[in-house]
Amino acid sequence: MFGYHTPLPPESPGMSNATGSSKVRTSIGEWESGGIRFLVAKSPVTNRGPTVAPKAPPKKREDSEGRPTASSAATEVTKISTETAVYIYPNRIAEARACLNRAKLNFNNSRNLKTDIKQEVWSAIERLYQLVKEAEHEKPLAEKAAKKGENSKEIFSHLLSTLDKHRNIMIESTEKMCKKVLSNRRSHFVCQGPCGGTFHRGCVKGLAADLKMGRIRLHCNNCINDDGSDNEDTDEENQNLSQILKDIQKKVSSLPQLNKQLEMINESMSVLSEKYDNLLAEHEQSKQKIIKSEKNILSLNNKCVYLEKSNIALEQKVHELDHNPRLNTILRL
Repeated sequence: MFGYHTPLPPESPGMSNATGSSKVRTSIGEWESGGIRFLVAKSPVTNRGPTVAPKAPPKKREDSEGRPTASSAATEVTKISTETAVYIYPNRIAEARACLNRAKLNFNNSRNLKTDIKQEVWSAIERLYQLVKEAEHEKPLAEKAAKKGENSKEIFSHLLSTLDKHRNIMIESTEKMCKKVLSNRRSHFVCQGPCGGTFHRGCVKGLAADLKMGRIRLHCNNCINDDGSDNEDTDEENQNLSQILKDIQKKVSSLPQLNKQLEMINESMSVLSEKYDNLLAEHEQSKQKIIKSEKNILSLNNKCVYLEKSNIALEQKVHELDHNPRLNTILRL
């Protein structure tokens, strides 16, 4: 029994020194039980996932002639329309307000920026919004001022044209003469006044009466009237011109006052807009406070209900203790 040895197992073709398996002689029990298994050298295999071929880009649907179909064209149009979506605002103030709200949302979502940088950029954006608002408010006022200046110029030009017309009418009235043809055979009346005109004797009023009275007449009716009435006419013209100039000066002097009033209105509008913005912010804050107070009131009501229930339960227990004589005696002892 001691001289019997177990035979060695035949070497498998896969066994080699490269596998790292030990060729130490094992015990007889393990050989007989067959618990040992020979290792076979295999190439190292890495656990890889299922190989998937890369997806090819979606092919456009084409007709038999090679043109894209209507469905593919519609999908391309919808993609372009979604990518190039443009919002149309009623005015620049609304667009500036939307940009301000967008910037605020982006700042609230950002977590890596410092608070100091956020506050400075926030203040700069709000200042830009106020400048845009002031510029939009000043545009109609400037247009109105320009229109008023144009109206004043038109009034001044109209006044000058009327003055020229009246002057021409007065000159024509003073230069009126007899339009009849003067004959060389008859004697005519020659005025020795400033006009120096020749008139028919019948056209000169009062000439026959003056000749009967033996008066010598040297001037025509126009020159006689001009001697006394020229000064009056010139005085009236000067008075009219002075009144017109005074009216023009009054209207021109009122222009700087109007400019000052417009500036005051602009300032008041800017102040009112700022107050309105502050009131809106306070209104939102008050809404949030009201919501918080309502939540607190609900919690207090729930606590009150809980306390009432607990009080009722305690009263019931006290009532039970009063009616149980055994418990009363135990408590007294």
